[in-house]
Amino acid sequence: MKSCSPPFVTWRENRRFVIVSFIGIILGAVYYFLLIRIGIEDARTRKIRNKWTGALFLLGLLAAGGSWVFRELLQAAMAAEPNHFLRVWLSALSGPSVGSRLAGMVCISLPMLVLGCLVPGSIGGGDVKLMGAAGLLLGRDLVVEAFLIGVFPAGLYSLGLLLLGKAGRKDGIPFGPFLCLGLGLAPFLDNFCDL
Repeated sequence: MKSCSPPFVTWRENRRFVIVSFIGIILGAVYYFLLIRIGIEDARTRKIRNKWTGALFLLGLLAAGGSWVFRELLQAAMAAEPNHFLRVWLSALSGPSVGSRLAGMVCISLPMLVLGCLVPGSIGGGDVKLMGAAGLLLGRDLVVEAFLIGVFPAGLYSLGLLLLGKAGRKDGIPFGPFLCLGLGLAPFLDNFCDL
């Protein structure tokens, strides 16, 4: 009688799955490092430097190219992966199509750019580039979710500042930390709340 072994035993025996999972871990670590770095820098200086959004854009290009080349392997690794954190990242990397990634680049960043042009000082250029680069990495659905997740605490923070008298109606807040919060949570919330 053949014994039934857990999926991670057979998964570990396959080198391709190990390589893909390792790449997923590295991309996830770089992604979260960039989000933390961008959030802290924007909170302190109210500026998001191009080198950070450029690195996020390059990460999106790598993920888009990798998902196109290794789509079947990513999906097989995702199905066999026992670690939830890694499964979320493999899903984010293999999930969005090229069209979804391109739509993700503009579906939030373009309206933000228009708003920034129509109402000077409302949205910074770094925020626009952050959402465009993240849209390339995550795709349209996740970047919209991330934006909505980030807007809610930003609104609460602004309301708190207004009620406490620490800011006026025309004062701005650094939006990058809230966007980074949404970008960090969206892949996990999407995986947990999949309807």
